[in-house]
Amino acid sequence: MLNLSRMPLRWRLTLLITLVCTLTLGGAFGAYFALEILRLQDDVTKNSRDFASQLSVTVADFLDNGAEPSKEDWRIWITSNESIVAVAVYSPDGKKIVSSYIRPGSGAALGSLKAALLSVNFSTDEAIIPIRLFGRDGARLGTMVVTARATAEARDTLMEPLRAMGILFLLSVLGSLAVSRFLQRGISDPITKLAHIARRVANEGDYTVRAEIKGGGETAVLVDAFNSMLTTIQQRDAELVVAKNNAEKARERLAEINAMLEEANRTLEAKVAERTVELHKAMTAARDANQAKSSFLAKMSHELRTPMNAIIGYAEMLIEDASDRGDNGAIADLRKILSAARHLLGLINDVLDLSKIEAGKMDLYLESFDVCTFVHDVIPTAQPLIDRNKNQLKVDCPENFGTMRADATKLRQILLNLLSNASKFTEEGVVSLDVSRDQTGPREMIVMQVRDSGIGMTTEQMGRLFQVFSQADKSTSAKFGGTGLGLAISRQFARLMGGDITVASKMGEGSVFTIRIPSEVAPVKAGDGEKAAEAAEESVKPAAAAAAPAPNPPPRRGRVLVIDQDEAVNAKLQELLGREGYQVAIAHNAEEAVARARETNPHVVILDILMPGADGGNLLLQLKTHPLLANLPFVMLTVNEQAHRGLTFGASDYLSKPIDGAALSAIMAKYKTRRASC
Repeated sequence: MLNLSRMPLRWRLTLLITLVCTLTLGGAFGAYFALEILRLQDDVTKNSRDFASQLSVTVADFLDNGAEPSKEDWRIWITSNESIVAVAVYSPDGKKIVSSYIRPGSGAALGSLKAALLSVNFSTDEAIIPIRLFGRDGARLGTMVVTARATAEARDTLMEPLRAMGILFLLSVLGSLAVSRFLQRGISDPITKLAHIARRVANEGDYTVRAEIKGGGETAVLVDAFNSMLTTIQQRDAELVVAKNNAEKARERLAEINAMLEEANRTLEAKVAERTVELHKAMTAARDANQAKSSFLAKMSHELRTPMNAIIGYAEMLIEDASDRGDNGAIADLRKILSAARHLLGLINDVLDLSKIEAGKMDLYLESFDVCTFVHDVIPTAQPLIDRNKNQLKVDCPENFGTMRADATKLRQILLNLLSNASKFTEEGVVSLDVSRDQTGPREMIVMQVRDSGIGMTTEQMGRLFQVFSQADKSTSAKFGGTGLGLAISRQFARLMGGDITVASKMGEGSVFTIRIPSEVAPVKAGDGEKAAEAAEESVKPAAAAAAPAPNPPPRRGRVLVIDQDEAVNAKLQELLGREGYQVAIAHNAEEAVARARETNPHVVILDILMPGADGGNLLLQLKTHPLLANLPFVMLTVNEQAHRGLTFGASDYLSKPIDGAALSAIMAKYKTRRASC
């Protein structure tokens, strides 16, 4: 097989030129011959169609008379036209030949009816002509297919130019071969010399040689480019030698640097290990300090809350006494003391809550409750805050809203805080509370929106809103008061229950706070650390406060048994209940409580859930087993976060510290204590 890749360039150029010339001439001659054949076939068709039409009339007369043409009839009819070589008459349905004739010695075949009707003919000198035959009455008699062929004279006329074209084709090929051999020397010789120099450069590495340039054109450009390339390579080679020397020096310097880095790495590892030990010690110290802070806050909050409860209680009683005496000047001063004491107690409670949250010791006391009932229970507590600035409260909570399972005390604290803030920053406006369900996410959420028409906030102020000990603005704190802990604690409570609190506001147009809490809050247990903290908190028994002598009570309305070790709390309850007409008995432990119950036959029992050295919950269970106390309503004295503990032990209700006289009266009226006989 011919291998073109090994053939010299001059022969390849000669072969290319000759091949192009051959293909061009061959294509031209072939096209001419094809056109002549088509012309010949068209002439045969035109010359035979008129004769075939006349012949169809004669054949139709035969068929119309019920006769079929014989071979002799056909011979007589087509003798005058030598181009007709075969005739066939097909039945009307085209399935059989009624009559046919083939000219002797022609070697023709009968024309196909299908090919005739489809005008399909692959012969070069034949034409197939279909003609439909009809009778005198217009009925179809069949189809006549006439096969016509070019005469010998016409074929000779077609072949005569081919001889001349063949000779012309041969001469053209020989001429192109000779011309290409002459012209290719100007291309191949310079390229051959250029290849020789390239092999010399490749084998010997001598970049000083140059190729000679003769003549012009693209070959001269190629040679000039090759010489320029050699010049560039020669320069690069010199630069490479210099770079190689520099690289060798750099390699030596790099080895020195690597040695220095290895030494630095060894030193760095030792420093990192040392810093890691120091960091671990610092983390341990910070954790211990945080635990110490939490323990300190828990203890100090109790130490502070106990006297504050006493101050609040005695201030309320002094206000009542001053009111009875008509001493308005003392009432104003006592109310300032009461307001300051309540503010300080609220701050202490907030700090304790924040400390428990940060220490991870805040528990959730989950219960199922009706949402609408819960909301309507919160409204009476929030209404005085709403009325203070002459605002209007609107509540939207459908009666058949349904239930949720969450920490009701913490949710109540969140809602009261938001309603308090809304009423604080709104004057003579509208505060609304809307409750709805959101089922679009993976969990169903209870959504509570507190909307106000107050002063609103800027974007910068909203960014500081939930920070501890921070308010929206210094001017806001100066005008409206507050410590900046309420919203921070509320958000922490919401997040502890798997929800969150968000805010949207515009300056001068009010604010919207949105609470989102799961309808089924997952249980979260802070751990046994809280119990230890509470034990430490309650381990120090406060100093007993001197009980003020109670005034002569009005007619008695019932008997109440108070069980608490805090004398200040006992004195306040005795004072408040005594004024309401109740007989009060005091007990400090379970044995004393049973003894007092036998003596007084109480109608209601008030028990502190947190007493130093005792657990109010266990004490409640113990007292519930005694026949004298089993069926009595128990009211637990507690702080907000402990309310559910009393309810889970079987308490009927709870009363938050510091004790509010109105709340105490409402609870006593709720259980309808009967009047005792005098």
